[in-house]
Amino acid sequence: MQQEVANNSLHITVIESSAITTGFFGKIFHALGVGWSFFLEFFIALLALWPFLIVGCVILFFIIRSRRQKKETKEAFNKMFNAENK
Repeated sequence: MQQEVANNSLHITVIESSAITTGFFGKIFHALGVGWSFFLEFFIALLALWPFLIVGCVILFFIIRSRRQKKETKEAFNKMFNAENK
């Protein structure tokens, strides 16, 4: 056991980015890159929410249909009520 522990080794490599953005244009390009990355992540998050979009559209469909039916029923009742009063 002692010999197995002595023969094991661990190698760690640390890599640092040497491209440090300095200056006005370097900061602008960095900001554009970060903004683009944020936009892509936001778009991917929206794509992950597609089931909720479908459920929302179905609920909206039934709400609009219900309101339209209530309006048509009310108009038919008003026509019938106005015809009886004449």
